[in-house]
Amino acid sequence: VHMKKELLEKENIKIDKIIKITQAGEYIFSGKLEDGQIAVDANKINGEVKIILNNLDIECENAPAIFVYSKDIENEKCKVVISPMKGTENTVKGGKLKVDVQGWEAQDDVLYYIEKDYDDDGTYYERYKYDGAISSDISITFDGEGILNVNGNAKEGIEKYYGFTP
Repeated sequence: VHMKKELLEKENIKIDKIIKITQAGEYIFSGKLEDGQIAVDANKINGEVKIILNNLDIECENAPAIFVYSKDIENEKCKVVISPMKGTENTVKGGKLKVDVQGWEAQDDVLYYIEKDYDDDGTYYERYKYDGAISSDISITFDGEGILNVNGNAKEGIEKYYGFTP
């Protein structure tokens, strides 16, 4: 989180409340969270993380509201399941996180995956880019019998990052 906080402050991106999950287990979320994020650090988890939604309303204007990150996008040690409880209605609303990292010395220490690509004019770039209200570097599973409304501020509701090698 330390590197992430520095990066977000540098780019003037503000997330007031980050709930960070670093261990396998079941986590039940209910109520309303504004300017917040549920962040799963898949780098450190061996096992299943089950995120149970019990009438949750979460909004994060400047980044994904539910964010699963891993340096290894092929990571199979960590399994993430998002499960709305039966009889509940849940809303996840998130924004776009897009931060340029070229020339940033500590980028190898950052937990987030770096997108490497070329702009339309052929200019190479390296950046963090997550568009979905729910965004993940690894595969995630959805199950459960409740309602899940997903609203993306940047066109994408649910995003799985597949990586790019120039």
